[in-house]
Amino acid sequence: MLIAKILTALVGAAHLYFGYQEIANWEAFASRVLQLAPDDPTVVHTVSLAANQGAYNGFLGVGLLLAAVRAFGQSSHRVALYLLACVFVAGVVGWMTLNQTVFLLVQTLPATVAALACWVFWRKAS
Repeated sequence: MLIAKILTALVGAAHLYFGYQEIANWEAFASRVLQLAPDDPTVVHTVSLAANQGAYNGFLGVGLLLAAVRAFGQSSHRVALYLLACVFVAGVVGWMTLNQTVFLLVQTLPATVAALACWVFWRKAS
């Protein structure tokens, strides 16, 4: 169960980081992730969209961290599985729409590993 909690917390922490970067540091973050110049019109015109996306990443991060510390009681592993499934889908959509393999490696793979750990270890302990 500890492995599942740690992996869930790591995915949650990553999404808090993504949320912060998208809300407060979009120009530099987009330059790295999307491989665009900070003054590229695409980056400049998407600041408000990125902030909205960052809020959702922040919500995912907080939810995953709360699930990891069992803030939802006996349902914590179910909440974690749901949120990890959301992260998985977001990673696949990012990969498909932006053609960036990084989404599979940074979002989808960790969410899958954490979800499998939750399913195998955490539910047995509940």
